[in-house]
Amino acid sequence: MASGYDASRLDMGRLRDYAAKVARSTTAALSIPVFQQRHQSVQVRRERKKGWFGGTETYFETEMRTSHLKLLDEHWQLLRLVGNQEETNYPRKVQEYHEEMIWALLPDGSLHYVRIWDEFTKYENTAGQFEYGASAEPMTEEKVLELDHDHPYYEHHDGRAGVHWWGELHTGRRRAHARGVGLSLALKKLLDTK
Repeated sequence: MASGYDASRLDMGRLRDYAAKVARSTTAALSIPVFQQRHQSVQVRRERKKGWFGGTETYFETEMRTSHLKLLDEHWQLLRLVGNQEETNYPRKVQEYHEEMIWALLPDGSLHYVRIWDEFTKYENTAGQFEYGASAEPMTEEKVLELDHDHPYYEHHDGRAGVHWWGELHTGRRRAHARGVGLSLALKKLLDTK
């Protein structure tokens, strides 16, 4: 028969009510909105002078443009985890991967989870390519339970493969005695902020 944490039940209704109360009562400063920065190569049409008699010619040039995708408005950050991976088999391949996860409370009392990732891959004699992904959604029960665990910093080098990992994305030991206590404690910190 299960006991302790395994026997406990996650009460999402109670946690949502508490989150709404915290959002109404906290004096903690809000964090700025969350954006994902994206890079894209675009072909740009240009003109230049040609010849002695004021003629022009049209040519195309590749230009890197940056845009920002807004994922989350002002919020209170409950937890932020970051992970990175670099693979370098130079000059054949260079690959970088970055991931960020944010657990947040919004001013309306709703709980949200944001995941952002980007990857850059460059093979020998190529310009390289960026890929992106992002999601922002209401916090699920599974994501609430992540707050019941530690997420210790982890770093690993594999010299033979040219791979280096670092960050806090690995789930560590459970630190809560019942399901949802991690979220309750994170919300309580916002009430205790002066």
